[in-house]
Amino acid sequence: EVVGTWAEDMDDPKKDIPKALIFGGLLMAIFYVLPATGFNIALSPDVVAELDPENVVEVLNALFTSVGLGAAAIKAIVIVAGLMFIYTFIANIASWSFGVNEVAKYAAEDGSMPKIFTKVNSEKVPYMASIINGIVASVIVIGGVIANLINEDFGASFSLFFCLSWITLLIGYIPMFLAFLKLRKTDPNAERVYKVPGSDGMIKVMAIVPFVLLIAGIVFTLFGDFSAEFIADSIPLYAGVILSFICEEILVARIKN
Repeated sequence: EVVGTWAEDMDDPKKDIPKALIFGGLLMAIFYVLPATGFNIALSPDVVAELDPENVVEVLNALFTSVGLGAAAIKAIVIVAGLMFIYTFIANIASWSFGVNEVAKYAAEDGSMPKIFTKVNSEKVPYMASIINGIVASVIVIGGVIANLINEDFGASFSLFFCLSWITLLIGYIPMFLAFLKLRKTDPNAERVYKVPGSDGMIKVMAIVPFVLLIAGIVFTLFGDFSAEFIADSIPLYAGVILSFICEEILVARIKN
């Protein structure tokens, strides 16, 4: 139903949605898979193991040093690449926020979120969801800075918030694939704005494979190499995941229908 809201605004969803999926997939391959593959090919495993993957400047320095570029050229490239990296963050956050705020509004209308999230402006944009989202994000960022000032270990704080947001994001996608299979099975002939083509076997593969990958991603993010040291260091992460589940259950309990 949420999908239908924006899909119905398209001129021809049956053609536009497949085009968007294919085009988006190609862009992801170009901007994510190819650079990561090239980076791992260009650098030896020993060098990669010593790098901090969260430090973009360090990674780029190592990459361009390995191909023989001078210090001035590397500095210029790093500055340009850094600005592009910041731009991707801004573009990503803006686009994701629109989706998150819209879903929060829909959930509030359904009774599972506070009614304040339903407030929209004259353009029907959920502005209160945007404000609350910004406040929560600001609190997290400021909390990370304070943690850095106290512990001088911003990397650990960043990793904690990143892993927590990563896990909760992945968990949110898990029921989507199960719901897709359930809806296709219980009401296969329903008229839809767009229907994923394929036989029953292909449809199951398309849903089960990403479902399994999601589970694997969550497990390895939570437990890493399954060592006692890793698990002990991840206790704050486990606490955050448990807290997110508690908040989720509180919200779910609000649903009237």
